Amino acid sequence: MRNKILGSVAAFALIAGLAGAAEANLLQIVGGDAGVTPTPQNDVIPGVAGFFNTSVMSLQTTAANVQLTFEFVGFEAGFTNIFSAGGAGTIFNKNGSQAPFSYIQAAAGDIDFFFQTVAPNLLPQIGNNTAELNGRGFFLSMIDGDATGRLGTMAYIAYDDSGGGNDDNHDDLVIKVTASIIPGQEVAEPATLGILGLGLAGLALSGFGARRREPKVA
Repeated sequence: MRNKILGSVAAFALIAGLAGAAEANLLQIVGGDAGVTPTPQNDVIPGVAGFFNTSVMSLQTTAANVQLTFEFVGFEAGFTNIFSAGGAGTIFNKNGSQAPFSYIQAAAGDIDFFFQTVAPNLLPQIGNNTAELNGRGFFLSMIDGDATGRLGTMAYIAYDDSGGGNDDNHDDLVIKVTASIIPGQEVAEPATLGILGLGLAGLALSGFGARRREPKVA
């Protein structure tokens, strides 16, 4: 009976440990001022809570070997704007069908992305971890995650190409980024490793007890 209990505890610990590793928040918003996208002025993601690039703000990964996938969500802009990340791809706001693109973030830290208005004039890039330029900036919002709104695995990155003007709504180009661990590249957190160790130890004890009870063959 004791070994059955140990086996059950071990199995639970093992499952809990694996679930903890799989559900880790891989994205983090650092800096920025909390706010909500205006309704109805924002035509793409109205009434969404997040953080504005009123000063320096960044979107980061919290682990290494993270696959980042970027998808076009929508736009409302007279200007032509682009989004680029990791040197892996570019999304134009006025293109029709646009395939998502991905790249691997090898180390925890700032995600390499920027927005830029390319027409009617070429304006300076506004990228991750840069201050707002000329009243223009970007908006970050976690689609999932914890209660702080700063941690999760999916986020919106939204650009405003006129900032303090009459169109200050951060819907000129909206991108969704999804973070996932590459299969086989999981790096468990210390707490998760402890739970997994407990599970493995319990399974070993359970198996040892089972072997002791095996009947002897004459």
